[in-house]
Amino acid sequence: MTISLAACTTYTQIGMGEIPEHDRVRVTTTDGERHDVREPRIEADSIKGVMGAGVVSVPDDPYSAPTASVLTLEARHVSTSKTSALVIGILALAFVVVFAAFEAADLQ
Repeated sequence: MTISLAACTTYTQIGMGEIPEHDRVRVTTTDGERHDVREPRIEADSIKGVMGAGVVSVPDDPYSAPTASVLTLEARHVSTSKTSALVIGILALAFVVVFAAFEAADLQ
């Protein structure tokens, strides 16, 4: 179920001033590079943070990009529509399984 919940998110564009409100951002630079950055912050004329999975066994890489090279900034948010569709799909599947089980029981 945890894997399914990860699919219920979407990225939305944010402004530079909103960076402190997020623990992760997706940075797309003018050269087309896209980076997921944890612990983002603005320092002077750069966006800084760390890249990596946040797993103890895997070291994090520092990240820094001049703000002038940033094309878009995005933050991940829960998507109500995706979550609703997932819940409806699960309920529909459960209904079909229960219905099929009752039909199979009636045939015996």
